[in-house]
Amino acid sequence: MQKHATQTALILEEQSLTFGQVDQISNQYARMAKAAFDQIHPGETVALCMENCPAYICWVLALAKLGVSVALLNTNVKGEGLRHCVASCGATFILYSKEFRGVINEAYPNKKNSDEENTVALQCIDDMDGTTVSSAAMPPGLIHDVKFSDTVLHIFTSGTTGLPKAAKISHLRYYGSSLIFSNLLRLKADDVLYCPLPLYHSSAIVLGLGLCFHNGIPFVMTQKFSVRNFWNVCVQHEVTIVQYIGELCRYLTSAPFSPDENYHTVRIAIGNGLSRDVWVPFQERFEIPKIMEFYSATEANVGLVNPTGKVGACGILSSLLAKKHPGKLLKFDYETGQPYRDPNNGLCVECQFGEIGEFVGMINATDPTQKFDGYSDANESQKKILSNVLKQGDKCFRSGDLMTRDEDGYVYFVDRIGDTIRWKGENISTTEVESVIQCCNEEENSNRIQECVVHGVSVPGYEGKAGMALLKTASAGDSNNRLLLESIQIALVDKLPEYARPVFLRFTTQTIDTTATFKYRKQGCEGFDPASLAAKECIFVRTKGDDETFVEMTESVYRGILDGTIRL
Repeated sequence: MQKHATQTALILEEQSLTFGQVDQISNQYARMAKAAFDQIHPGETVALCMENCPAYICWVLALAKLGVSVALLNTNVKGEGLRHCVASCGATFILYSKEFRGVINEAYPNKKNSDEENTVALQCIDDMDGTTVSSAAMPPGLIHDVKFSDTVLHIFTSGTTGLPKAAKISHLRYYGSSLIFSNLLRLKADDVLYCPLPLYHSSAIVLGLGLCFHNGIPFVMTQKFSVRNFWNVCVQHEVTIVQYIGELCRYLTSAPFSPDENYHTVRIAIGNGLSRDVWVPFQERFEIPKIMEFYSATEANVGLVNPTGKVGACGILSSLLAKKHPGKLLKFDYETGQPYRDPNNGLCVECQFGEIGEFVGMINATDPTQKFDGYSDANESQKKILSNVLKQGDKCFRSGDLMTRDEDGYVYFVDRIGDTIRWKGENISTTEVESVIQCCNEEENSNRIQECVVHGVSVPGYEGKAGMALLKTASAGDSNNRLLLESIQIALVDKLPEYARPVFLRFTTQTIDTTATFKYRKQGCEGFDPASLAAKECIFVRTKGDDETFVEMTESVYRGILDGTIRL
């Protein structure tokens, strides 16, 4: 940081810190932590719970200087979920800001209840005394001599399925990630990066912040992502690079016109999860010259990058690159939920061009860039490892993601394995169905689809799960839905085989629940009983026959499905 000491490092609204100030403040925080936690030792873990702010980053740096790994708590997790996260990463201390005093006290109401609670020390940052440690320099011997292999961060998975898991991020991986993207992006001295994501997410703290620290450019943050203020922030701070994830680009593209969107200076958007149907409208509307989509997972030992801007691709594995790249596409057996194995030798089989398979990362324990550091929980780590993959004795990391590769080597995300529906003996990609339905917004319709999530629902008397599309619209249950239904019906028949078309369409005016990183939660909306609907919600079911259409789910239709008089 001394190399860029006088240059702006962190920006939040009107606040800003230079790299030199960040270094000094992190030194002061390290002294404060040492004073507050006099029994803290290198190699231990401190859980951090704060909103996005410059102090958050300074605390991460301070603890890293002490040789301590930092577990970045999702600020939306409470109670038993928070206790699980703290226990799963082995944190012995929880450091939190005053905004979360109630959340922490709720999770740990009385530290005399159990031995587990007594092993965790709690400390509110705002209660710490910094007056006696005002020196901006680190005292001799306080900076721990860390190794590249040491864990610097514990970052939790989103918990869309099951409880969150703490992925371990080493110093080497942190440094390597920023180095790779620095070379690909060819950053300039006057670049400014805007990250609207929570700092406890790997895209923000590893990629975004790492890029800025590696290149000495400003890192602009906000406390929370805001569609309304997004382009205003870009204009105000002369942002040239923006980060995105998940549905963020769809939110921006669906938003009303903002005058600031015509005056921004953004030249690169970098992130992952940009849907193919949003890619071109997003890029054209906001006139962004370069989209750099990549694929990775917090815990993965492998990743992909699409450096050319090929629409829809999350990366490239050319024939030459594929030979040395640890990433492989393995044929998948939908019946077992595992990669397919050749009955003659018991080994997995790589996909040919156009075939769909699971993306895996071959593990090389002697190569630090291809190791699988896994999770804090060794049992959870073992679940992600597959043995005897392409030869006896080798191992790979299972991503749980299905992908396909074209003849030019471009790789396209298809679906999460858990999100793939099996219905009537066929495998259905929820992502593909969502894309078809979203395209209905290209037609003129006053009741536009604002959000769409496709998931599977169990139906008595049927194997597998029937597809249900949960649709957020401006209105539900009125005549406007008839026009939208007709548009959806035409698109489904035109673009999807019969088995892949959703059996149910559920309309709601409520925002569909997401994680803090804009991944839709599919739990809690699985049923099709009309009695369970909230106000202003309605369900339509697709009827069979020559004149295929959707009819509203009434109590009598619901009973007909259950007793088998109405067939799906």
